[in-house]
Amino acid sequence: MVGNRWISSTEVVTIIISAPAVHRSTEPKVTGSNPVGCNRIVGDCPRKWDPRCMDGRLAEVSRPPRPVGWPLIRDRTSDMSTIVETQPIAAPAASDWVPLPESIFRVSIEQYEAMVRSGIFTKRDRLQLINGYLVTKPMTQKPPHSTADDLCGKALDRLCPIGWYVRASKPIRLPNTTSMPEPDRCVVRGDIRDYAARDPEPIDIALVVEIADSSLSEDRDMARIYGASAVPVYWIVNLVNRQVELYSGPSPAGYRYCEVLKSGQQIPVFAGGVEIGRIGVDDILP
Repeated sequence: MVGNRWISSTEVVTIIISAPAVHRSTEPKVTGSNPVGCNRIVGDCPRKWDPRCMDGRLAEVSRPPRPVGWPLIRDRTSDMSTIVETQPIAAPAASDWVPLPESIFRVSIEQYEAMVRSGIFTKRDRLQLINGYLVTKPMTQKPPHSTADDLCGKALDRLCPIGWYVRASKPIRLPNTTSMPEPDRCVVRGDIRDYAARDPEPIDIALVVEIADSSLSEDRDMARIYGASAVPVYWIVNLVNRQVELYSGPSPAGYRYCEVLKSGQQIPVFAGGVEIGRIGVDDILP
């Protein structure tokens, strides 16, 4: 009966066929709501993604645990989100990766000096600042290198007049090129205590000397640094070719002159623009 009248069997069949289907899910328990309808991965849903499933709510589906460290990639190319598990990407080996030159941070002289004062470097950290970059120095010296260094120091000590002295393997400050190298020998103005609170700068320097064996190429490159920094004279005691290379005439591009002196020749020594004596090439070669 509907209302006040009885309905026929034909009308009953029509009502049943036209009635909306009711989905009674046997899915696992509901864990949350989804206002836009069920959008579970098709493979995880027994009903192959029925939009009416769970009346628009998501059901908890058991699956194998995801390994720790595996990333999840969400596919957004369709209306239905999909999560794909991938293998972790291995980081490149340290020796295989070299940063682009423009991405390398350059250190100022003030920053470098602050790091030195803070004690961030240990005695094992043989570093020097060259053109804004931290550069390592050789940890050990071969006997010919050590011998030439001592011979050069002794010869320069004999010539230095009052008001000048020879420093050994100490930093010098070169603001023009953002460098603080530590040359093997350096003739500087004044007395040892004059540099208790600062390092010598080009105005204090008469001569810089590097002893070169395996470092010959790097020491020749340093001629551009010393020349552009206005260091008056630079020597390379070249143990490979048994000669002394004398660089002079500093300019922003480096030194304008290079004189090669061989065995039997004399090397002029200047301090404050005045020649103070000469040293034989044989006197400083081992």
